[in-house]
This record gives sequence, structure tokens and C-alpha cells, in this order.
Amino acid sequence: MERFRDAGYLTKDLAARVLRLLAAPAVPSTERDQRRWLHALGPLWPAAVAKAGATAALGEELDRWRERLAAIKALLLRDGRRILEPEKLLTGEEVQRLLGIPQGPELGQALDRIRQAQVDGRIATKEEALAHLRSGTASTGQK
Repeated sequence: MERFRDAGYLTKDLAARVLRLLAAPAVPSTERDQRRWLHALGPLWPAAVAKAGATAALGEELDRWRERLAAIKALLLRDGRRILEPEKLLTGEEVQRLLGIPQGPELGQALDRIRQAQVDGRIATKEEALAHLRSGTASTGQK
């Protein structure tokens, strides 16, 4: 990819996306892992699914891939936007006020945990995010 990028065939961003796609693991088997996989891949998920299907067709994994593809399809139909592009439920300032923490790594970690809980399907509203923070799960990393 570096050679293609350096030769001007790919932009730096496109080369990074291609590398991310090539490094993408197979379609996971559990819903939680599928949600995280989809979120991490973002708009690359269709290509990653196709790559996994092509890889499966070369071996004897095609039936398993088809089952996982059906699960991914159902998950996307039900929660696609909330997984791929979750809305921002809380601002950094709101989290700072509620937890009494300054800007810095702890704030970033709390916001990341809120986002992860959204992607996992455990919270979907601002009220749920606030309750998640109040319960201590967002600040301690507990689930």
C-alpha cells in the first residue's frame, strides 16, 4: 500500500482504509462482536463482508458465512444507524459536570465507554447515558 500511495495511485486516506479492510477479521459470531465489528469498519463494512464471503468460498466456510451474513443483515435493519453512526448523547461538558472531572484522558475514556455502550445496544437515549454515568459503569469501566 505504501508503494501505491507513494506512486500516487492512492491517497493516504484511501491507503489507510484499504489496509484497514485487509486487516479486518472474519465476521464475528456474537451480536455484541458484530456490532463492534460493524462500528469499527464504518462505511467499509460491505467490502469487509464481501471479502469474508470470498475467503469463505475458497474454503469450506460458506454456510457459516451465509449464517453470519443473515445475522448482520438483521442487525443492520434493526439498529444500523445506531451502530454505524451513533448520535452523540452527551457532551464532554455534561460528563465533566456529572463526574466532576477535568478535561483529559479520564473524560475521553468516559465518553468512549458511553459510545461503546451505545454500539453494544445497552443505551440509546441521553437519560440512559446519564444513568450509565451515575451508576459508575462509565467511569470505572465495569459493564
